[in-house]
Amino acid sequence: MKSGDGKNNHPQTVGAVALDNLGKLAAATSSGGLVGKWKGRVGDTAIVGAGIYADEKLAVTCSGDGDAFLRQSVAHKVASLYNLKGYSLRQACREVIHNDLEEKCAGIIAVDHQGEAVIETNAGVMFVGSMVNGIPRTEVLRPMKEFSNVIWETNELVAHLQPNPLTPGATILTRKNINGPRSIFQLVLSDYVAMMQGARTVANLLCEKLGVHRCALVSMPEFDKPAYIKVFKWYHNLFQIQNTLFHSTVEYFNNKCKYAYTLTPITTDSISSPMGLGSNSEPVFVNMLGQDVYLADSMQFVLEYFMRFHEDLPGAYYVSPSFRGEDPDATHLNQFYHVECELLGDMNVAISIAEGYVAHLTQAMLKQHSSIILNTAGTVSHAQELLKNLEKPLSRVTLDQAIHIMPSSDCLEWVQEGQPQFGRKLTGKGERVLIEKYGGAVWLTEMDHLGVPFYQAYTEGSGRSKAKAADLLLGLGETIGLGERHSTPEMVREALQHHAVPEDSYKWYINMRQVIPLLTSGWGMGTERYLCWLLGTAMPFGGNNYSG
Repeated sequence: MKSGDGKNNHPQTVGAVALDNLGKLAAATSSGGLVGKWKGRVGDTAIVGAGIYADEKLAVTCSGDGDAFLRQSVAHKVASLYNLKGYSLRQACREVIHNDLEEKCAGIIAVDHQGEAVIETNAGVMFVGSMVNGIPRTEVLRPMKEFSNVIWETNELVAHLQPNPLTPGATILTRKNINGPRSIFQLVLSDYVAMMQGARTVANLLCEKLGVHRCALVSMPEFDKPAYIKVFKWYHNLFQIQNTLFHSTVEYFNNKCKYAYTLTPITTDSISSPMGLGSNSEPVFVNMLGQDVYLADSMQFVLEYFMRFHEDLPGAYYVSPSFRGEDPDATHLNQFYHVECELLGDMNVAISIAEGYVAHLTQAMLKQHSSIILNTAGTVSHAQELLKNLEKPLSRVTLDQAIHIMPSSDCLEWVQEGQPQFGRKLTGKGERVLIEKYGGAVWLTEMDHLGVPFYQAYTEGSGRSKAKAADLLLGLGETIGLGERHSTPEMVREALQHHAVPEDSYKWYINMRQVIPLLTSGWGMGTERYLCWLLGTAMPFGGNNYSG
């Protein structure tokens, strides 16, 4: 254990409490060694009643400033509050630390005959090891004094109201362990389950006390914080907004663009982000009725097929789930709802259609849900400013141009680590630099071809090094991914070979260009990315997960 001043000179007293399978209790503690002691003197915490105590109902051991434990008979006080006054074990430990050890560095561990284990400390850090049912664990705990407005807690979890929340009642649920993973998705299964169960308990508590119909869970990993979940009222609002998003999407494509809606399957053996150079995700493999298939990451190929299925069709679109086989993080989840379209024309036509869609959707959101946006994001100015910017075409910046204006090396990374021949790409930080520089939204174009999937067309005069592709950077980063397709079978074969992707599963994709040559382009938007920008939140998770 260390005091809050950061000095690493504490003798590191060791203590233990135990409950065996016969219900017997035991406590042990060290003397603190010989550091700073006169000859013949033992450590204060080793005195029974001061730093250690055990009876048939509880076991207590302490660590910290030993003289204070001796003067206050700390361990015995905990036992007295528990045995004589009916305090819970946690209440007893907490009251003694607060009333008798407030100005001292102190920690108490205790267990009772019912198996309740308690850890309380006011120290800057407390190191704890435990074993339950043969499973060992080591943790570094932070003191409860760092939290205010605590509404719920266990030995391992604590939930406290967020200071100055944009949404009233927003609550942070986090682990007390400061040396664990930074993302809930990196927790071991038992800890993940405990956190989900805790989130449900906290959500029910908020519903009961605040009269909330539904609560949402948001997790955004931060390098200096342990894994946490933000719980706040959400789903009632989100349901309304998702409803508007779907119907506004249909209205735009059906009424304004005259595109055809396509009902697409969710299984395929021709994934559009294959395991080759430039793939931006891993496929999700499943065995369905004895056949090996993938859950679709995109139905772009189906849209390209339907563009040839119906003569003179200006475009086709869908709204459907997409799946990515990668670990979720603050900006990527592995299941999401995809708005995707394919259209006649080159990349410039596709960009124009995409900008029109974003403007149409944002206008609908402001018209129908401005109060929800204001209450959640704290402002509607970002949506109003985007609409103003969309009165004319948004700025476009090539990757090479963007590289020259990046302020630091962590804004860039190699497509393949340590292999510069495959090109470069922007990191999330680099994308945010461009977003800020260009007033909230900008197109990043002409990426290195080995940094994008094979199906994107080559930029003329680039020697196969650049792609006719563009990303709309907005909010968290890439929100729309867009590109022009190869128009001939020869171009597709060349690109497959270039990206080291086998032709076997893509023969039909090649052949349809032989039968009906067409110049098409397309784009896709993860709806959750757009909603995160609109509502000023981190990536929601649960049923709707996103991967860009």
